[in-house]
Amino acid sequence: LAHHRPLFGGLAKDRLDIRHSARGVLVRASACGDDILSLGPWVAIECWRDARMWHESFALLGSGAYTFTPTGEDVTEYLGALRLHEVLGILIFCTGVAFFVWSLKDVHRFVMLLAQKAVERQQKETKAALAEKEAAAAGAPRGEVAEGTDSAKSSDLDGAKGSSGLGVPQRWPVMAIVGLTSYRFYTGFLSATWLPYLLAMEGQELWPEQQSIFMGFAKLIYGATILLNPVFGRIGDHAVALSHGVGRRLFVRLGITLAALGIYICVLSAQNRFFLSFLSGVLLWRLGEALNDVTTEALVPEMVPQEQYQVASGIKASSFLLGGLFGYILLLVYSDAHYSWLYYAYPIGMFTCALPALFLLDKDHPFPPSQQQKRRDAQATQEESFCESLATAYLTPMAYEGGFPRACLAVFIFGLGTSPMFFLLLIVRDLVGIRDPVAMQRHFSIGSICFFLAAALASVIVALASPARRQQTSQQEQQESEQVSPLERQVSNRTWAAAELLEQRGRWLTKAMCVFGVIVLSIPSLAFFQERHNRQNAYYLMISCFGFSFGVSFSLFQDLTWQMLPPDVNFATAMGFNVMSRLAGVGLGNFLCGVILDMSFRKIDGMVVYNVSGYIIMCTFSGIAVLISTRIASTAINQAQETDMETRAKQTMSQA
Repeated sequence: LAHHRPLFGGLAKDRLDIRHSARGVLVRASACGDDILSLGPWVAIECWRDARMWHESFALLGSGAYTFTPTGEDVTEYLGALRLHEVLGILIFCTGVAFFVWSLKDVHRFVMLLAQKAVERQQKETKAALAEKEAAAAGAPRGEVAEGTDSAKSSDLDGAKGSSGLGVPQRWPVMAIVGLTSYRFYTGFLSATWLPYLLAMEGQELWPEQQSIFMGFAKLIYGATILLNPVFGRIGDHAVALSHGVGRRLFVRLGITLAALGIYICVLSAQNRFFLSFLSGVLLWRLGEALNDVTTEALVPEMVPQEQYQVASGIKASSFLLGGLFGYILLLVYSDAHYSWLYYAYPIGMFTCALPALFLLDKDHPFPPSQQQKRRDAQATQEESFCESLATAYLTPMAYEGGFPRACLAVFIFGLGTSPMFFLLLIVRDLVGIRDPVAMQRHFSIGSICFFLAAALASVIVALASPARRQQTSQQEQQESEQVSPLERQVSNRTWAAAELLEQRGRWLTKAMCVFGVIVLSIPSLAFFQERHNRQNAYYLMISCFGFSFGVSFSLFQDLTWQMLPPDVNFATAMGFNVMSRLAGVGLGNFLCGVILDMSFRKIDGMVVYNVSGYIIMCTFSGIAVLISTRIASTAINQAQETDMETRAKQTMSQA
């Protein structure tokens, strides 16, 4: 028991020492005989768990051979021996139970909405059948009456709304946007600590002989869940047709529940060294994270007005980057602690960062589709099959008008070029020339903090640079806007992004991406400085500029991607496809760069290092990928500008 780390290991050891000295009884903990019960139930449970003797323990307790009645002294002693991680574990469990019970309300509401829709569909089909019978009796062509009625309703609705929409969309306060994007903070924290640190440590514990294969399995699961993002988005878009608030909240709650269950399975599997069980926990964990990612990614473009996209993109990017910075700082603070503290930090951070978005999703009415979406739904006579839904989830975003498909291709290739920022530790060792493990870890941590600080600062500057335009509304428009919901007003007023806006922000994006690509190409030049302190100074200067250009590119890329979404888009499907493209590019780029570096390794004093030639090839590949993505992003912006001008020309001709 002395070398075991169970939840109550310290308490069991204390009881063994106290009872042995008080009663003079010598009991070997490994024996776990009948005498162990005389020391108390907690000691017996610990001993049986270590010796895998659960069958004997249950049989002995069930026979009535031992009866334990806790006294006030036992309870006081037990509570006094609780440690911080034990208290946190109990609090997390109680919070999870309360969260699950709280989620049942949305589950009940969603089921009732499904039942209500089924009844309405049946009534509609019955009315359509009666109308066809009446039309056949009157001698009219089949279906003419129903089609005429629907077209009349559609034209009346279009005429009532007019071309000006349903009033002006309501502007969001900055703090509300911060709350809507707060889950990105947890995502940044998870990205900085899970894949590069926690999985590496668990691989060393669970499968030390094949740690790289363990990491490969985990990354394979991660990649498979990334590919499911468009499918989850498609299902989510169908759910919000019943109720926007209930549909989005239900997906976030389901994602948190799955992720928490996966974390719990990983904790138990790590304690008992169960490799396959740990991978199953990783699968559930990443499925929950995928549900949360695709849902929270769709909130800003479907709820925030287009004129605030630049502010929202800056806040979202800074939240993600600050979360990564916070993760690195905690890794430095708890460098001497066992890495299992992360299993307590993840559920706490996930639940805390998801609460603001859950509270802001307080509108339970259906998400209003655009007029084009209504016409497509009216033309659909049959429900989609599973294969059709899959095809729609992956193929429809690639066929959107405007520049969105090319923007997704650009962000995929840009992800290929961001790989060097995931090899900072190796850059410190091989290019800066710091071989001492302690000094290498210190410079890597300081460099990572500089990168995230510069990137977060750039994101904040992008958000502050957004012009605070205030639209003047007439009294009639104000009255119309008060009679409809904010979501309906947002969808009704959504149009193609203005060509002037796209040109202005696109120019800044291409400049930032070009600077980012040039910095990536110049990383190997660190090795050509003769003095180490010159290499260190150049490293910190380069990493700060690296982070600043990445922050500007990341923020503006997100803003322009939202701007290029078509007016009748399915938000979760589109953003799921976009996130899949970005993460797939990052993952493939890391794999290719790892292969490139692996072909240039050599040993110095028993340490494996990589030649400068490997870094030259890697950074050349990454820099060229960034420059190619810059060109593709520019063409996507031009295509979106042409779409906006064509739409304006058609509107002018129709009005004339």
